[in-house]
Amino acid sequence: MADLRTLDALRADPPDSIGALVDRLGQAGFGIGILFVGAINLFAPIPGLGQATAVLAVLLVLQIAQGAHHPWLPPRIRNVSLPPDKVAQTLTCALPWIARATRCARPGTLPAVRFAIPLLTALPLLFMLIPLPGSNMLVAPALMALGVAQSMTCIRLAILGLLLQAAGLGTLALAYAPLLVSVLAVTGA
Repeated sequence: MADLRTLDALRADPPDSIGALVDRLGQAGFGIGILFVGAINLFAPIPGLGQATAVLAVLLVLQIAQGAHHPWLPPRIRNVSLPPDKVAQTLTCALPWIARATRCARPGTLPAVRFAIPLLTALPLLFMLIPLPGSNMLVAPALMALGVAQSMTCIRLAILGLLLQAAGLGTLALAYAPLLVSVLAVTGA
């Protein structure tokens, strides 16, 4: 995700608020935010949650496109305190997994990748804004892969996100095609 040295420094000197964490993560915070949106939609299929979290992710994508150095958060969220011992404990558990992902993903520094990934992220977000049952869960894996790809600037994970996106959107199209046909037949269009 973020540079392993940055994460190790966070573990050694954990931040005490969400704002401090976001500031220290820098641009990797955008990908982590998108990953978080994907995880929420995959593991908590609550009606209406897809639309609410898609709006948050759209705000992140717009900030990336604008060239922000780290995600903007409202003061109320920035000031939420984090228990430093829990942050350090979480990073201690996560660092070995992140190191493995970094070896497999081969992070890069291509500027084109950093700006292409948010564009790829926009399509599943548009489908999450449409209130179709299950649509948020079908595109959530793509969002998670694209979030990690954004954090690591990794073209391999971006391609995986694209493939997951195509599978999710294809499943949506197959699932809702009969409904669309019947609506068109009733309306006479």
